[in-house]
Amino acid sequence: MTATDVKEWLLAVSGSITLLSVAISSWLALRQYRLKLKEEERLSMSARTETDIKLVKAFSELMDIAHGRSGHVLSEKTVGFLLAHNFVPDKEMSDASAVGRKLGDAAIFALPVGRASQEAAIAAIAALGGRHEVLRDLALQGLQSLSVVRPDVVPRYIDNLGRTK
Repeated sequence: MTATDVKEWLLAVSGSITLLSVAISSWLALRQYRLKLKEEERLSMSARTETDIKLVKAFSELMDIAHGRSGHVLSEKTVGFLLAHNFVPDKEMSDASAVGRKLGDAAIFALPVGRASQEAAIAAIAALGGRHEVLRDLALQGLQSLSVVRPDVVPRYIDNLGRTK
């Protein structure tokens, strides 16, 4: 074996080692890239779920307005009056849930909303249901229950939303 043969052999081996190291590095980089893509997908799904939860919560609040309620108030004066006049019999006073239920039914009042707010909320429910897949069935169900309360307004929104399905 001459020096030229050794030199050619070393060039071939070093070239092979270089190609092997590039191939391994590329494979490791692709593997890392796939892991990052999977992590991004998981984060995206998590963010989408969080957004859907917030959207449904806001949608539920909008349903209250569409039903003509803007909140609830506990009247302390009414509670005091009811307790002073034995609204809850003494034998039931030991059952806290029964006392709470009776007083809640009699002393919690729903705050009404105006007609314009109610109609705007109904229109918003239909629009959101048409725009967001996650709300479509909820909006349709909500509008169907609202058709009893506002039969003059709701049917056209149900028809429009039914066509977007």
